[in-house]
Amino acid sequence: MSGSLSTLGLIPARSGSKGVPGKNTRLLAGKPLLAWAVGVSRETCDWTYVSTDDSNIGLLAAQYGAGTILRPAHLAQGESGSMLRTVQHAIRSLWDSNRLKPDVVVLLQPTQPLRTVRHVRSGLALLTDEWDSVTTVIEVPERWRRAERVVDERLHPEYAGVNRQDLQPTYVRDGTFYISRVEAIEGGTLDGDCRAYVVPESESCNIDAEEDFLRAERMMKARFACGLR
Repeated sequence: MSGSLSTLGLIPARSGSKGVPGKNTRLLAGKPLLAWAVGVSRETCDWTYVSTDDSNIGLLAAQYGAGTILRPAHLAQGESGSMLRTVQHAIRSLWDSNRLKPDVVVLLQPTQPLRTVRHVRSGLALLTDEWDSVTTVIEVPERWRRAERVVDERLHPEYAGVNRQDLQPTYVRDGTFYISRVEAIEGGTLDGDCRAYVVPESESCNIDAEEDFLRAERMMKARFACGLR
């Protein structure tokens, strides 16, 4: 990616959460969950802002060096498509408030605390001129693919008899980051021509339930014990 492109690290952190109430401000390995995303953004992006519907989250973000964009209530419901509208709102707000308009948005959801500076810098390097965006994926574990294959063989008899080792890898998005050009976002998409960045399963943990939070805590403590950050 050209070094002349400016980058906005945007962290969406609404107050509501059904799976883990108050998760964005909950302590994980000694810091609020939100703070891990802010720290990575500050080391990789030109500007760092938290988009939130909660002024208390905004105050917490400021303690860790991030600006705040207060979003309206209708963008804090977690509905399908609301993330694109949240990012578009952030871009408009920054332009209206101080005429700041980045070339690229690096969307860093707090729910992926295993994300590192290395991940984001590698992703930005992949955003060459022919791509609108870069997003992270993980390989679906083989045990899941074997389970899905039972259903596939019923629907697609041609899959029957295929050796386990011949099953092709399957990938799903994991939310470690979404990197998108602002012109694509303004055009109505976070994706466009999208390039994938594969994250090892051992470096990804999306917090959606209490057990995910506990797993992330174990994984981060193990990382620190090995001297990694």
